[in-house]
Amino acid sequence: MNRCPATALMPPPAQVTGAATAPGSLPGRGPGRRLRCELAEHHAAEHAELLWEDDRLGGGLWVRWTEHRMYRVMLFWCTHSDESVGEPGDACGLFDDHPSAHSWLIIDTTEDDPPELPPQRDEPPSTTAG
Repeated sequence: MNRCPATALMPPPAQVTGAATAPGSLPGRGPGRRLRCELAEHHAAEHAELLWEDDRLGGGLWVRWTEHRMYRVMLFWCTHSDESVGEPGDACGLFDDHPSAHSWLIIDTTEDDPPELPPQRDEPPSTTAG
């Protein structure tokens, strides 16, 4: 099963960009972080990417998104494991109750050549007539 090809750009937090914003410019602009869905292709529900692990709490901070919404959420690890594909005790690397196949069944076919994101503009496009 192939990995979902969905990508998104997560803007930097407002408290970061607000501190560095020049007077009169728009907050929340900047390079952001490129996201790539970690779920299997054709999954139901929102896309998801792990931002960082927190094994102390038994999970990780994930960003979930759709075309209209994006949010961060702490989720516990999936408890399923398949020792036939790895070391004993290797567990699924996704969150509990994820909507697609387990991580050991997902093949990243675009790892070497990820799709490009559209360029982000800090200013409206120019309307100069030529």
